[in-house]
Amino acid sequence: MTLIAAAPLGAGAILKQFLLLASFATMILLETDYASDVPSNKCCFSRYSSRIVKHQFRILRNKYEELEEKLTCPHLTSAQWNLNDLAACETLEAVRMEVRLTIHMLQNQSEPIMLQTLRFVLATLRSLRRDIKICQCTPLPTHEGSGHFQNFKEQFQKFNSSNTEDSPQCLELAVGLNVFRLLNEDVNLLVKKQQHCHPS
Repeated sequence: MTLIAAAPLGAGAILKQFLLLASFATMILLETDYASDVPSNKCCFSRYSSRIVKHQFRILRNKYEELEEKLTCPHLTSAQWNLNDLAACETLEAVRMEVRLTIHMLQNQSEPIMLQTLRFVLATLRSLRRDIKICQCTPLPTHEGSGHFQNFKEQFQKFNSSNTEDSPQCLELAVGLNVFRLLNEDVNLLVKKQQHCHPS
């Protein structure tokens, strides 16, 4: 009997398999953490900066870029806000608003876009939502927050209203196109500012 040796995998194929397996493991950890009733004693967001998490969010964003070519959304508006000038707790509240909208739109998504990737992204966002909830910050300077926070809320509202003007599917598209920027820019700010938040 002659044995036929399997062809060795190339470096690219090995890396792809590693990222796939690692993303599954990370998703399990995130879903387990989200389901846990044990309160955390830290405001820690650094795990959302990992290469594996960013890779999955980028894949989903790319799929929405492909979908953009098939939809007619003349009023499509991208996220224009910049959270750099917000106080630490204002940044926390701004990201909470973004995450809430993103979860709402993605869990009701209307296109069969890579279900495994979508499941990973939703598990990550739900875990992030829980971490934000238990990270208690000092109150905002006023009932409405600073002028910078007011500006963010106006831009966020414009993002919602402009993209809903054509159809709810266009808002979903805008949110999907924004999902990687949300992680890579706004959540990354939480990592930098987390020392200014006080754990519950």
